[in-house]
Amino acid sequence: MQKDRNAQGNTGGSPEVGEFHEGLRLLEDMSLGTQSLDLSGILCGDVAETGTFDIRGVQKTAFSRLLDALPLPALLLEREYRIAFSNEAFARMHPDLAQLQHAVFTRICVRQQDKQDLAKNLAYVSRERKPRVIEALIGSDSTRIWGRIHIRPVKVGADRFIFVVVEDLTAEKRQALLSKKYTRSLKQAHDEVEARVRERTFELEKANEELKREIASRKSAQERLDLAAKVIESSNEAILITDDRGSIVDVNEAFTRITGYSKEDVVGKNPKIMGSGRHDRAFWQSFWLSLKETGQWRGEVWDRRKNGELYPKLLSVSAIGGEKGAVTHYVGIFSDISKIKQSEERLEQLAHYDPLTRLPNRLLFRDRLKRALVRARRAKTMVAVMFIDLDGFKNVNDTLGHPKGDELLVAVAERLIRCVRRSDTVARLGGDEFTVVMPDVSRPHQTIPIAQRIIEELSKPFVLDGDEMFTSASIGISLHPKDGVDADSLLKHADTAMYHAKMQGKNNFQFFSPEMNVEITRVVDMELTLRRAVERQDLMVYYQPLVDCQNGTIVGAEALLRLKDLSGHVLSGGPYVTVAEEKGLIVPIGNWVLRSVCRQNSRWRRNGHSLKVAVNVSMRQMRDPDLVKTVLAILAETGLDAEYLELELTETSIMADPETVIGTLRKLRGTGITISLDDFGTGYSSLSYLRQFPLDKLKIDKSFVNGIDRNPANRALVQAMVTVAHSLRMKVVAEGVETEEQLKILCGLGCDAWQGEHFSPAVPAAQFESLVLSRA
Repeated sequence: MQKDRNAQGNTGGSPEVGEFHEGLRLLEDMSLGTQSLDLSGILCGDVAETGTFDIRGVQKTAFSRLLDALPLPALLLEREYRIAFSNEAFARMHPDLAQLQHAVFTRICVRQQDKQDLAKNLAYVSRERKPRVIEALIGSDSTRIWGRIHIRPVKVGADRFIFVVVEDLTAEKRQALLSKKYTRSLKQAHDEVEARVRERTFELEKANEELKREIASRKSAQERLDLAAKVIESSNEAILITDDRGSIVDVNEAFTRITGYSKEDVVGKNPKIMGSGRHDRAFWQSFWLSLKETGQWRGEVWDRRKNGELYPKLLSVSAIGGEKGAVTHYVGIFSDISKIKQSEERLEQLAHYDPLTRLPNRLLFRDRLKRALVRARRAKTMVAVMFIDLDGFKNVNDTLGHPKGDELLVAVAERLIRCVRRSDTVARLGGDEFTVVMPDVSRPHQTIPIAQRIIEELSKPFVLDGDEMFTSASIGISLHPKDGVDADSLLKHADTAMYHAKMQGKNNFQFFSPEMNVEITRVVDMELTLRRAVERQDLMVYYQPLVDCQNGTIVGAEALLRLKDLSGHVLSGGPYVTVAEEKGLIVPIGNWVLRSVCRQNSRWRRNGHSLKVAVNVSMRQMRDPDLVKTVLAILAETGLDAEYLELELTETSIMADPETVIGTLRKLRGTGITISLDDFGTGYSSLSYLRQFPLDKLKIDKSFVNGIDRNPANRALVQAMVTVAHSLRMKVVAEGVETEEQLKILCGLGCDAWQGEHFSPAVPAAQFESLVLSRA
């Protein structure tokens, strides 16, 4: 220690002076680094020798003199952030704290929030040994300043303190506030000046606009005169001006170009020199009457050019009145419409024929049908109308494209012409719809050979540019006068018969009958009810319980579609499924049913019911290439495991395209979904196909169940079905069980489960859950 003091003395000053300079250097280095500041060397010699520090020794060191010499308030904090030492600048700033022994430093803050922030930062410095800086409102009730507080960890031997310096920001803050206030005042003054400038500018612009309008109004008269002259000379339409007596006073260049007459040829003469002679006296009387009453006339007139050629023109004549209202002049404006007339004739030709097939179109078809009806009424014969619609034509457009579809329509038109008589008219109404008018029919059977020939010819393959295409035709036939006496009725009834042919399996012809019309009307009403239910979200799902034959418990359900009509009655969805299939509604409705069932079954699963619910899949859904993707997406969306979903298919749907269906079913079954064959025994599936299909269940149709207690043959068939199904490792479910006797026989024959009115009809979800609870 003595050696260190002598070393300091060799620098040219006393030890106290050396300590003072050393403390100054340390204070200058406060902002450098992140380590704690070591003050041991400038406080007292005891620290270096003992490693301990007596706070009273601070008063005897150069460090205390250094702190008092600082213009900024500075102090040392010991434990609990109490003030261990403060300089004179701090005492001047906060006399009451300076007089207190070991006062808590956070009391320096005026506001509670600042006290909390200061306490957090002091804790951080003590814990992390890193400096921090905060700003706060500090002082006493009488003296307050805005201070920037620098906090730095220090050590003195083995002891640790916090060194604090307070920087007064009050003047700086006050200056900032004054600057902001002055800036706001300047901006307000600037905005007021700008507003005055804009107001004055607007007034000047308004005055300028008024001046411009005045100048424009003075120039307008001359410009109108110049414009009128230019319009007359440059117009593409001929302009002829006469006086009140009808003598020509002026014409333009277009007049000369259209008529061949020069101005010199016609000025002073009456326009009658160009008359065609086609219009009678009554026409000209009407012409002049209109001019006198309305001052205008417009219409088509035939005139003669100078070379004698007749031509049509569109003429507009106006009377020009003077100051007192009397007519002073007449202005005629006309254009040559020869080319327009020629185009109209061409359009009229095109208007009667289909541009693609060159067959008569709807307009010419109706005209020829009406003429045939007039002749038939005179001769007391019949007229037949055939409505022909191609089967599956949409698939051609969808798969091969519309150009190929157009080629097919042209080829169909050529075959139709070869199938009918010379006196018959083949027309195309639009799309893939054709009609045939057969006049002079003596008896209805006379139409049959032609209808059969059409079906036979259109069933043959079409080879177009190397592509082989297939189609067929559904034909409806109506007869005059039996099925209608006018064109509209006959066409409507033929269309109805065609629709019935579609319902009978397509590729056939049907004659119209009133009963057929009733059926078609019923189908149309069903379609309307179905579409309305979809739009109004009046679709519902009912559940028919599936009962185990061994223990009588409910092991699942079949989901069945229901819908409400306008009166609120719940209708069975079965009859509407066929309509939905034909009208392209089955896929969205089927997806809605599947989503609703999966969502409901997921809720049942959460309530502790482990049930497998079956959903019917239509033929059109099976043809959807996205079926597997759609089913998996719905399962993921509703959170239902695949093992609790069963998909039911009919024999018709799987036999429509067996190879494709087998691939789709394998993908579905591979996910854990159960596949069942519904209405087994009513279709035409062979046992070889049954063996190939990846099926889990067979559902015996209720037509076999109904007579099983009376008909031994039914019992034998059911026994055979059960045996075949079990040999193929399939479960067997009997549908439509209505009596206890039927149930006993079916369970005795080996059926695994059953459903039907004997236990419960299809019911809403809440009622179904009650049934499940009652059988638990």
